[in-house]
Amino acid sequence: MFVTPVPRLGDVVVGRDVVGRVLRVSAHPNSGRVVLSIWQEGTCLGTVRLAAEDVGHLVAVLTGLGAVLDPGLAPGLPPGSSQGVPQGIPPAYPQGYPQAFPQAG
Repeated sequence: MFVTPVPRLGDVVVGRDVVGRVLRVSAHPNSGRVVLSIWQEGTCLGTVRLAAEDVGHLVAVLTGLGAVLDPGLAPGLPPGSSQGVPQGIPPAYPQGYPQAFPQAG
C-alpha cells in the first residue's frame, strides 16, 4: 500500500472508485491558490489550481451536489432535487482568463 503524504495546509480525500487513488487538497497562501491534485499511488495524474475567489463557488457546488445525493445534508430538500445546486456556472474560460490550451477552431 502506498501512502500519500498529507499536505501541510490541506487534506487528502481517498477515492472510492480505484484502489490507491486520492484527491489532495492544499492551500498555498503565498500564491493565493488552492490546489486540487489527483494521485494514483505515487503519480500525480492531474492538477487544478484555483484562485482564492473561486474556492467559494467550488464549495457551493459540492455542497449542493452532496445535498442532492444525501438529502440529510440539507433538511427540507426533496430527494433527487437539484434545488440549491448553483446553476450559473461560468464558462470554462471567462473573458480575460488565460487558456492553458487554445481552443480548436
